[in-house]
Amino acid sequence: MEITWKLNKKRGYFRPVLDYKIVLSKDEIDLGIPPLKVDTKIPKPLNSWESHCFPEKNERAGLIDESTYEITTPCFKNPSTASRAVLVWKENNDYSDVEKGMEIVRDRMEKEILKAQKSLPIKKNGVVQFSPDFREKGTPVIAAERFLKAVSM
Repeated sequence: MEITWKLNKKRGYFRPVLDYKIVLSKDEIDLGIPPLKVDTKIPKPLNSWESHCFPEKNERAGLIDESTYEITTPCFKNPSTASRAVLVWKENNDYSDVEKGMEIVRDRMEKEILKAQKSLPIKKNGVVQFSPDFREKGTPVIAAERFLKAVSM
C-alpha cells in the first residue's frame, strides 16, 4: 500500500487543500482487503466547501467545528482511491496533523492486512463413493432393475 499526499495553500486567506491517493499493491489486492472508514483526526473547518477564510470568520473568529475528516480506504475490487479535503486555515501553517492523520490510516490498513494474512489458503479435493453397506443392499437392486429394463425392450 502506498499513500501519497500533498498540501497546497495559496498566499493570503485561502485555506490549504489536501490531495491524497491510496493504492493497494497486488499482494494486498490478492488478500481481498475490504474498504475501511478511518477517522484521521484532521480537523474539518466550518463551511469546509469554502476555499477561503476571511478575518473574523469561522476558525479565524474562534469558531471551531469538532468534526474531523474520515478517509475510506480502497478495497480489492477498487484498489485505489483519491480525494481532496479543504483544511482549517492556520496562521502558523503548522499542519503536522496531516502527517499524523495519514499515519493513522496507514496503521489501520496494516492491522487489516495482518488480519487478512492470518486467514490461510486451503485446497482440498476428495471423492465420496457408496458405502459398503449400500453396495451390499442397494447396488444389486439397481442392477436388477437395469437388467429387467434391458431384457423387456
